[in-house]
Amino acid sequence: ALAYSYLGLYYFKIAAYDKAIAAFTSAIEKYKEEPFFYASRCLVYRQIEEDEGAFYDYQIAKRLDFNYHSVLEWAENQAELTYFEADNLVIQELESKPKHLSTDEINSLGLEYVHCYSYLKAIGLYSSAIAESDNKDSNLFVFRGSLYLKLTCFELALSDFNQAIALDENRSAAHIFRAKVFESYRNYQSALEDYAKAEEIDRDSSIVYEERASLFERLGNFEEALLDFDRLVTLNPEDFYVYSLRADLNEKLEDLPGALADYSKAIDLNPYYSDLYSYRAAIREKLGDPIGAKADLDKFNELEDE
Repeated sequence: ALAYSYLGLYYFKIAAYDKAIAAFTSAIEKYKEEPFFYASRCLVYRQIEEDEGAFYDYQIAKRLDFNYHSVLEWAENQAELTYFEADNLVIQELESKPKHLSTDEINSLGLEYVHCYSYLKAIGLYSSAIAESDNKDSNLFVFRGSLYLKLTCFELALSDFNQAIALDENRSAAHIFRAKVFESYRNYQSALEDYAKAEEIDRDSSIVYEERASLFERLGNFEEALLDFDRLVTLNPEDFYVYSLRADLNEKLEDLPGALADYSKAIDLNPYYSDLYSYRAAIREKLGDPIGAKADLDKFNELEDE
């Protein structure tokens, strides 16, 4: 796998894009479940403006490991960094300060860098703050580690989350993020242990249940996933998205009435999200309600045309 990676990268650097695509395609044929190669080929397709191929590879990479959504989104926005930063008043104000920034200012500036896709600047900011601090702050390791994770620098991310947990074992976010690194390594048992620890620390943290349910679902443990989605709905009863997540799982469990009820609730909460109508239409069709299905498809098309 490494040989394909190096070969594809070499061809990409010398602008031999056809050969880079061929190298990554060969890797995909041999390692079909490895998101790195789809993401790499996506970047080459973007370089030659082959939008259809780029979009296809992006979708596959994202499905296999959602972290690749983040790094591909970051790469796509690099050309706009100067514009984003110039338009950000908080960045302009804090970067112009002659003195050392306070902890709150560092956190604010780092967050604004992230909003502008300036991940490398944010990493540099957090690294300087860590190096200059006598009393290490676990938050800084979590913040920097989360950016390494977005950039799929998994070893660096894991190191930061380990450091954060060593400083404060009750940092729920560190356990959640570390679980996501373990997922990328396909070390699912360690990921589940970290999610369990995060749940123990904060039983009302919805992100724990959402992330763990997603893992259970990918592993085919649908009943365990359903328990987490039920908890997620209890914690966020006014969030349409959690109902749509559970509806999708109910469909996999062949609980079509349950899926219909959840999509209907999601639509009640967000009647302008067009995709929900297409999802519900499919369920209604399966339940033998062609009239209801047609009404939903008509509504879907109406919203898409607006």
